[in-house]
Amino acid sequence: MTTPTEPAVPSQPPKEPLEAGTHLRLSIFAYVAINLAYGLPIALWPDLIWKTIAGTEGEHLEALRSVRWAGALLVAWAIGGLLTLTRPEGRQTMVTTFALQYSFAAVALVVSSVSDEFEFAPTWFVLVAIVAVGLTALYLWYGRWAGRRLLNA
Repeated sequence: MTTPTEPAVPSQPPKEPLEAGTHLRLSIFAYVAINLAYGLPIALWPDLIWKTIAGTEGEHLEALRSVRWAGALLVAWAIGGLLTLTRPEGRQTMVTTFALQYSFAAVALVVSSVSDEFEFAPTWFVLVAIVAVGLTALYLWYGRWAGRRLLNA
């Protein structure tokens, strides 16, 4: 008499950490999201970000309305990030530039904050910018390092 054989249960491979390309893509996605979050309002609706959210008034508001061009630059960099995100192979220089851009921006935000150049904006507004840009800079550097084989391809 034969015993029925039990169906083979496929063994599941052990869970692996995120692969290197995933960190690279997530860091670039964060870069794109932050550029769009700041760039679109600055370029298209400066009063939304500077007056409604940051609470800026008077001469400061008038001066900040004149930097629509900076918002347009951020939107353009976001588009460059999307292009890099879709095909990162061989784009090490571009990702390095993203990481440098955010590293320098984080340092500039800290220096401006310490120098009291943000007297017109609430502290939370400046801190959110410093943390968001600073952490994204670090993650871009990590994503660049983790995805170096992909970027060099």
